[in-house]
Amino acid sequence: MNEDCYHEQNSCYNSNSFSFDQFLAQQLPVIDQTPLQESMKNLRIAVQAWSENIQQKKEEEEKQIAEEQVAKA
Repeated sequence: MNEDCYHEQNSCYNSNSFSFDQFLAQQLPVIDQTPLQESMKNLRIAVQAWSENIQQKKEEEEKQIAEEQVAKA
């Protein structure tokens, strides 16, 4: 221990530093999750629409291939 720091005036104590209690007392800001949730919802809707579009194109392509095979036969 450094005896110089522990005399009566406690000159080594920095009043500007955070003690453990001060650190625990601080609160983190509450962040509104609504914009994030709305973005995720919109992304899910867009992915669903894209998936349905791809499925529809696939079905149309399969139908066209089947029609071409019938026409060749």
